Parts: sequence; C-alpha cells; structure tokens
Amino acid sequence: MTERDLAVTLTRVELRALVAEAIAEVVGERISGRQFPPEVLTRAEAASFLRCSLGQLDRLAREQALPWHRMGDSKRFFRSELAAWLRSEGGANG
Repeated sequence: MTERDLAVTLTRVELRALVAEAIAEVVGERISGRQFPPEVLTRAEAASFLRCSLGQLDRLAREQALPWHRMGDSKRFFRSELAAWLRSEGGANG
C-alpha cells in the first residue's frame, strides 16, 4: 500500500449504513436543476402528487383503494406505489 491508500474494516451493518447514506445523498442531489422527489410522502405531498384534495386522499386510503403505510401516528405514502396505483385499472377508475 502506498501512503495514499487506506484500508478500512467494516462490519456488514456498518457497510449497509454507509451505502444507504451514500444513496440518500445521491438521490437528494440536484440534477439539471431539479431535486429528486422523496420516495416517502406525507399526506399533503401525496395529495399534491395525485392532484387531489386531502379529503379525497383520506377517503381512498380509508376505503383501502390507495396503498399507504403507518409510520408512528402518521400515514405515509410511497411515491412508487402511488404511481403504480395511478397506472392500474383501479387507479384510472378510482
């Protein structure tokens, strides 16, 4: 090894955390002046993404037509699941 080389030993957990942090940093970077949107959306962000009201969003989630996840006391929506729902027959008719 030269003076510039560095050997590091990481556990599997440490490596996963490091990779996850690097991915989060890359996803958050600006590309062509646009910020990548987050994958996990709040109710307001999900309603904006779907271009519907919060009331409509809550009704769809309550009727289990719309995929959502509980995180603590809050509902969260995954952008990829909402996009798939929009593309599905149920989303088109919902």
